[in-house]
Amino acid sequence: MRITETHGNSRNGIRGSRISVYTKTGELIDRFTVPAWYGLAYCQRHPAGIYGQRLAAAVTAAEGAA
Repeated sequence: MRITETHGNSRNGIRGSRISVYTKTGELIDRFTVPAWYGLAYCQRHPAGIYGQRLAAAVTAAEGAA
């Protein structure tokens, strides 16, 4: 499993961070935008929140697909 985080700027139009979760084979499981600069850390600090739950579900799906 691989998790990438892209920070937003005026060129790519992302406000906050975009998190992508991939399987070991490179298949995209989920991609979503978190309204915080360090979105992955935000999701880990707030596991019961909307974005934390979405990250947990994507990680579970990516590990199950491997």
